[in-house]
Amino acid sequence: MVYAMMLPMTSGTIRSIVNRIPLTRQSRSLVVFIFGYSLIWFIFGLVLLYLTALLADSSLTMMFEGFPVAAIAYALAGFLCNAKFRIRLLTACGSIWAPRITGLKADIDILRIGFDEGVKCVQTCAHIMIAMHIAGHSLLQMAILTIALFYEKHLYRNKKNLLRNTCMLLSVWELIMFY
Repeated sequence: MVYAMMLPMTSGTIRSIVNRIPLTRQSRSLVVFIFGYSLIWFIFGLVLLYLTALLADSSLTMMFEGFPVAAIAYALAGFLCNAKFRIRLLTACGSIWAPRITGLKADIDILRIGFDEGVKCVQTCAHIMIAMHIAGHSLLQMAILTIALFYEKHLYRNKKNLLRNTCMLLSVWELIMFY
């Protein structure tokens, strides 16, 4: 899910890294960046799976058995899309500092840039990923949300509320599928 949805969002960051790094180091820098970026999403995924397992073992899941939980998750994600902290983080997406261009310190810089970008992405889009995890990782929903995220990040920076409206439409879709 991370490579299909979130990694394409870093295309501008990857482009700026590739433009700053000598040609002989570009491939290695790209792999190091993806590793750093993936590491934070891996940690996020482990925490999410652990919390899911805890909830599955608890009696809380019995209370919510008759509720359209996926629809509620998408609706909550839609409300969080316009939160001020998220808009600030979205504005910071892709803003990186210039890494060193040679040596081990250059690789460490690129790893740190990838990790920092991953942290910003998790902070910006965790609510979407949690809602999609609750809804069951539908490929169609993932494609729809990827288009909405890409559109929001690269074209309009949340001026049209597209991501919020997409989450609300997916919430309605989940309600229809539930009943």
